[in-house]
Amino acid sequence: MSLKRFGRAFVRVNGQLLESEPGAECDTGGVTRSPRASDTGTVGFSEETRHGTVTCKILFKPGQVLGSLKDADDATVTFECDTGQRYVGSQWWCTGETRLAGGSSGGVQVEFHGPEMEES
Repeated sequence: MSLKRFGRAFVRVNGQLLESEPGAECDTGGVTRSPRASDTGTVGFSEETRHGTVTCKILFKPGQVLGSLKDADDATVTFECDTGQRYVGSQWWCTGETRLAGGSSGGVQVEFHGPEMEES
């Protein structure tokens, strides 16, 4: 059994690997359960569909075009873990709210959403 644990993430949009900083996050989406209570106590739960989300901060470099990320829709977004797990979302889009920051910790914060991801 391997001692390796998840540490690095690789984010791809339409097959293009983004140069993301450490800390990329993925919520694969699916179903959220909420407790349901009556006057006699908790009696069960209800379900609600939740969209998937991938967020990351990418390093901004000369020649890079923000519009290609900002305007992404109907995209395939892949979140790969360095431990081998891979989650793929189809028909995803960028929120369009790309935030560019300068300085030593500068980069572009991007966020993608879409239907539940599949593990492959």
